[in-house]
Amino acid sequence: MISRRLLVAVGGVGLLLVGLSALLHAQVPGADAAPKAQPNIVVILLDDTAVHDGRLWSDPALTPTLHENFVANGVHFPNAIAETPLCCPNRATLLTGLHTHNHGVKVNDVALFNPTVSLATELQASGYETMWIGKYMNHPEHLTPELWEQHAAGWSAFDIFVNPYTSAAGFFVDYTIRTKEGDLLMPEQHSTEFIGQQTVARMENADPDKPIFAVLSPVDTHLPNIPMPQFEADARCNSMQPWKPLNYNEADVSDKPAYVRSLPLVPYPEGWPMTTMCREMLGVDWMVEQVTDELARQGRLDDTLLVFTADNGMAWGAHRLELKETPYVTPVPLYFSWPSRWAPQEVEEHVSSIDLAPTLCEIGGCEMGPYQTGQRQADGVSIVPLLDGEEADLGRDALLETEYRIRPWAAVRTTALSNLGLWHYVEYQSGFRELYDLEQDPHELTNIVDDPAHADIRAALHDRLLELLAEGRPVGPATLTITLDAVPNTQDDFTFTGDLGSFTLDDDSTVALPRKRVFSGLAPGPYTVTQLPTAGWTLTALTCPPGADVDLGNGTVTVNLVSSDQVTCTFKNAGRRPDARIAVGIGAFKGDNVYATTAQKRQTQRWDGAPAGQTLDFAVGLQNDSQIVDSFTVKSVETGHAGIAVAYLVNNVDVTAQVLAGTYSVPNLSPSASVMMVVRVTVALDTPPAVKKKVVLTQRSTSVTSRIDVVRAVIAR
Repeated sequence: MISRRLLVAVGGVGLLLVGLSALLHAQVPGADAAPKAQPNIVVILLDDTAVHDGRLWSDPALTPTLHENFVANGVHFPNAIAETPLCCPNRATLLTGLHTHNHGVKVNDVALFNPTVSLATELQASGYETMWIGKYMNHPEHLTPELWEQHAAGWSAFDIFVNPYTSAAGFFVDYTIRTKEGDLLMPEQHSTEFIGQQTVARMENADPDKPIFAVLSPVDTHLPNIPMPQFEADARCNSMQPWKPLNYNEADVSDKPAYVRSLPLVPYPEGWPMTTMCREMLGVDWMVEQVTDELARQGRLDDTLLVFTADNGMAWGAHRLELKETPYVTPVPLYFSWPSRWAPQEVEEHVSSIDLAPTLCEIGGCEMGPYQTGQRQADGVSIVPLLDGEEADLGRDALLETEYRIRPWAAVRTTALSNLGLWHYVEYQSGFRELYDLEQDPHELTNIVDDPAHADIRAALHDRLLELLAEGRPVGPATLTITLDAVPNTQDDFTFTGDLGSFTLDDDSTVALPRKRVFSGLAPGPYTVTQLPTAGWTLTALTCPPGADVDLGNGTVTVNLVSSDQVTCTFKNAGRRPDARIAVGIGAFKGDNVYATTAQKRQTQRWDGAPAGQTLDFAVGLQNDSQIVDSFTVKSVETGHAGIAVAYLVNNVDVTAQVLAGTYSVPNLSPSASVMMVVRVTVALDTPPAVKKKVVLTQRSTSVTSRIDVVRAVIAR
């Protein structure tokens, strides 16, 4: 029997046994041999890598292997995107060719992925030896033994990181590899080095009569960006200039969503540092060199398709952002290299991560689908006609982009075939919208969504987005769920009206009324639901999936349901409590505290360095913001030095005794009416320094006794 390199798990430690006789399997193709019908396919899948300008892999002095294979001899797609810029969702898309809304992996959890039909299973059935080596998906610890068997079934070799979350550096060192043969503890070997060596070992063990499909998935360039030891101080990267595109540390973000407006400038004014990532990519280049050398040694390289891409893009300082999951970071690198079939070129057509599986499946002699959901074919399309030069485009006018985890949004990116031009249109679940003219503003600096001149384009892109969000869904009735989220146990009901009729929901204090209403069996189309005003309450949030039209001010949402849609919209209400606001003297009041749904926020005003013998007034505004006629009681609790005296006055009438006793009342105050109370502080002449007094003033509603507001005055001598 011919010996090959074997991977053996012994006591949790991996041993690589090298067999020289594997050289007997070397194949030497003829110099003019035509490409095989089933080539080897090797995918280099980077982790968290921005497109930037390609400097991390385009310099032959730094990454000669990547440059030779992909830059000098590859087909480059500069307009490639990852549909969902997050690890697990887009890795599931790469393996299935399905939209995220169809494969269902919307967050970073591998247990959500159904691997029954994937690129691995279809290529394996087509005669390939299949290998995944490196990072697979996030939270592999969620894979039960049964799930592990399901995920591993499509792979001849399945060597994945299972605990890269034990520390920040766990992605690169101190990790465990789970294989179909057992677990390997690799605490002293950099993960990129392991992937290179393990792939070579797996290829040496591969059946020489079968083509290979391999995914090499290093964690480069994911944080914390740890290069292989031999490259961690490599001087070749010292000259790598920081990355500073035109939208880097964008100065004016007033037209961006709230999460961007709240960001400070990133702490690298000269540009995003690239030196460490450059050193990481030296390791990736080394890894690819090991694998291509092994393919050449076996005589396979001329019949090998190499693919270079990433699971998602990164901001690296664009618009002040650092990471991913935003509409600005969907672009990813994408190169195909098979010089015996395709000449090096750049293809401008817009392509998506949903296209990778149908493309590789066609090249390998298979077809994606049908899927376990009943969907007959992939949402993506094969780009082989582009690669072969048989077609100039894919016949698509737009691509879908989505994100579901932190701040859900959906977007449409038009292509050169759109009669509207090149646009990027984004709808957030919050209701915020963005629109960018990519021909005039490719760096997305100016959001023109509210420009009346572009109203027709905005409406057309909204409709196109809804169509893309419906792609691949099975035909059937839809379901819309309306949910109420309000402070419980107030005995208030909330009435809704609209296309679904009138109905009442409760905040759970009345058993007879539900907190949600499910409308099933709905035909596709638009449905409008409005929450009517409820005394004492304010609608503070209305959340629906992207694609819904939300009018928070009027309490209205319009949902465009598509076939088999399952949509939930949540109306969040906050009880309006009496509003106590405080100011020193005649200064500005502290912020309004009316929309509180949890324990009160305490507003505080301080008077520091209070001189002996002086008097200062604190102004406290007591306002009825409950939208109904209400009465208040006001009580104060004082602590601190007796030399600092406090008196309470309303309309120059001293009400100190009642306030301290908790019996002072403001009866029958109309909605929005207010009363001014003066908290007068007098510091006695003999008051020693370094003492203080604290006054806690509580305003309590008498109509709804659970609603209170609190302000504090602190006087430091």
